[in-house]
Formats: sequence, C-alpha cells, structure tokens
Amino acid sequence: MKKLFFIPLFLLSISMLGQINVIKTEPLVEIGKVGAFGSNDVSIRKDESSKTYFFSYKDITYKQLTNLESFSFVDEKNAFDNLYNMIIKGFDDMPESDIVLELPRTIVSLHFTKAMGIVNFQFIQNKNGVMSISRYLTKKQVNKLFGKTE
Repeated sequence: MKKLFFIPLFLLSISMLGQINVIKTEPLVEIGKVGAFGSNDVSIRKDESSKTYFFSYKDITYKQLTNLESFSFVDEKNAFDNLYNMIIKGFDDMPESDIVLELPRTIVSLHFTKAMGIVNFQFIQNKNGVMSISRYLTKKQVNKLFGKTE
C-alpha cells in the first residue's frame, strides 16, 4: 500500500520539474552613468519594451558597506523628461526644500545643496522607512547621466 502512495508522488514530482520555462528578455539600454575613476556610482537604464527606466546608485550612507540601491518608473506622460527638467530647474533656481516624488514602492526626494557657490544634487530614497542616499552630482554629471549633451 505504501508503494502505491509513493509511486504517484514520485511521478508527480518529476512532472513538476518540466514546468520551468525560459523567458526571452531584451537587454536594458544604458542611458547614462556617472562615477569617479571609472566606477559606476549612478546609472540609468531603460527597458525599451515596457518603457521603464531603472535608476541604480551606490548608497553612501555607510562608508564601510557597498550597497546598491535602485528605483524605477514607467515613462508615462513624459515622466523621464519631466524628472530631468525638475532636476535641471533645481540647479538654476535652487528650491528651499527637497522635491519629494512618490514612485511605485518608494519615495524619492530630489535634494539640492550649495557649497562654495556650486549647486549639487542627490537622490534620497525612503523605501519602507529605510533611507539611502546617492552621491552628489553636478549639473554636468546630471546631463551625462540622463544622456543629454550640453
């Protein structure tokens, strides 16, 4: 009786292995990247089929840990260009407080600061109460990151 129970169970487990399917995916297109000495500190990539932009950056919160963070959004209603324009406008007319954006599954703040007459920008992300911070970027680096030329 035990053999009759284990034989169908064994055959069922073998058939479950055949249910793994390979999905063809397209590689992401790199829009731009910025980093010191050839490192990739901040980058933007795009999935052409879904029109989704992926931002990834090294979290500078902890100096001893190298932690990569990311956020993404679909380019609906020209969202990618609108984000770029918000950041560039912040360089020209620095906002008094952070610009806070609500994205799917996260909140991203656009933080501007001025030191020695130069305006710098960084992403500050709050994902489920955990903060992560990108390195500071200049206007020229933001243009390079977004694939724009001056």
